[in-house]
Amino acid sequence: RISKQTAPPVTLGGMFKRPSDKPAAPGTPRTTLSAEQKAGFEQAFGALGMSVHRWKDDTATIRREEGKLDLDVSLLARQLPPYTSVDDPRALAVLVAPMLGMSLPHDVLAKLDEARSWLRPRLINPGELSGPRRSMCRRETFAGLLRAISIGPGATASLVRTEELDRWGIEFDEAFAIACDNLRSSLLPDDIHEVDQSFGTLAIIHDSEPAAPACFIFDTLLPHWQPESGAVFAIPTEDTCLVLPVMHGMGAAALADFVQMSFNLFGRTEDALCDQLIWATGAEIDGHLDPTPRFRHLPITKVEERTGKRVHLEAEGAMGDLLRVLGAIE
Repeated sequence: RISKQTAPPVTLGGMFKRPSDKPAAPGTPRTTLSAEQKAGFEQAFGALGMSVHRWKDDTATIRREEGKLDLDVSLLARQLPPYTSVDDPRALAVLVAPMLGMSLPHDVLAKLDEARSWLRPRLINPGELSGPRRSMCRRETFAGLLRAISIGPGATASLVRTEELDRWGIEFDEAFAIACDNLRSSLLPDDIHEVDQSFGTLAIIHDSEPAAPACFIFDTLLPHWQPESGAVFAIPTEDTCLVLPVMHGMGAAALADFVQMSFNLFGRTEDALCDQLIWATGAEIDGHLDPTPRFRHLPITKVEERTGKRVHLEAEGAMGDLLRVLGAIE
C-alpha cells in the first residue's frame, strides 16, 4: 500500500483507478442537473455538431448525423474533472468529446491561444495506434513507447494531429514543451506519495491527469532531484508512475526492492503500459549539466521457474552505470 505524507494510507490497488472514476455507491441519489448546467451542456453539444431535441430529467435526446441518441448527462457530469465550470462551452466540449468517442471538431480550438492551456504530454504504447489514432503526431521515446500530445487531460482525450500543428503554426517539439509546462501546473508535490514498506520509493498519482508522463517533468516535480544520479521509474499504467530517486552510494538494496515491487505490479496489471524499468538523468551539454530528464532503458530478463519467477540483471551498459552510481560495483 502507499501513504501520502499528509493523508491516511490508501491501498496499492487504489493506484489503478482515479477516485473520480469510482461508481456511485448503491442507493446514492442521482445528480440533478441545474438549468445552468443543462444550458452549458447544450452549448457544448452544439460545438460538437449536435443539438438537444428534448430533456427528460437528466437525460437529453441528442440529434446528430447518425440519428438520435438518449444520453444520461448527469453521468457525464460526474466523470468531469473536479471544479469543471459549465460557463465555457468550448472547455466543456473538449472534455465531453472523448467521453462520447468523438474527435474534436477543428473549429473548437482553431487558434493556438485557444488550445495552449489544454495541451498535455502523453505516453502511448504503439499497440494503441488503431483507427483515428493512426493519424496522431508522435515521436519515439524509451522502451518502445511513443510520446504524443493530447488535447485535454485524461487517457481518452483527443490526440494532436499534423493538421492541428499546421493550423496552430508550431512544430511538434514546441507543442510538446507547452504540454509539459501545463503538466507542471497540474502535477504538484501533493500528488507524490511515499510507498509503505518500500524504502525510498514514491508513487505519483493524480485525480484527473495521467501520471505516466510525469517522467518528463521530474526535474521540477521530484523533491531533491539530482540530475547526475536521477531516478529509476516504472509506469505499469497511465495513472501510476513509481519512482525511486537515486543518490550516489546509496547501495543496491533499495533498487532490488523497487525491481521486485515493480514486477509484482506488472504481473497484476492487465495490458501494462510498459513492463520495463527506465533510468532518468540529466545530460551534459556543452560542458554544462542540463537537468531535463533523458531516459535509458534498464534491460531486465524475466525468468520463470517451477518455484516461481525472478528477474535477472546484467551489470553492463545502463544497468552497469547505475550500479556504479549506487556504489554496488566498482
